[in-house]
Amino acid sequence: MKKVIILSFTSVLFLLFQSCSKEKQIERNLEKKDGKWNISKYSYEEYSNGSLSDSETYLNAGNIVFDENGVLIWTFIIDGDVETFGGQWTNDDESVSMIIDGDLIKFTITERSRKEMKLSAVFDTYTIGSTTYEEKYLLELERD
Repeated sequence: MKKVIILSFTSVLFLLFQSCSKEKQIERNLEKKDGKWNISKYSYEEYSNGSLSDSETYLNAGNIVFDENGVLIWTFIIDGDVETFGGQWTNDDESVSMIIDGDLIKFTITERSRKEMKLSAVFDTYTIGSTTYEEKYLLELERD
């Protein structure tokens, strides 16, 4: 019985260590090389009652800089128009959260490597009459 308890305790510690380790790896990867990630692809999708009703996709849509102090600068370039947003960022072992203009957007990491990362977020869900709408953002980031 004592061996089972020790084995269980060791397993829990191992899982906690792995989780923290992955979180730190993602954090270090985001901050590496001055924290600058190019937005190779930005997509916006709107769903009505679960069906895609509207979408827009832009290539080479600017960049995001993840500062090691939790500050981010998002330079958004669409059709030659440039907008820059400042905010805060944090991460855990599965997501990157950004607060921009007071709005929290929690991006789920769907794929990642040292030089590429794909993020997905449901930004808003609302109902008008009998129609439920859901707005999603998809980002494909890459580092030089």
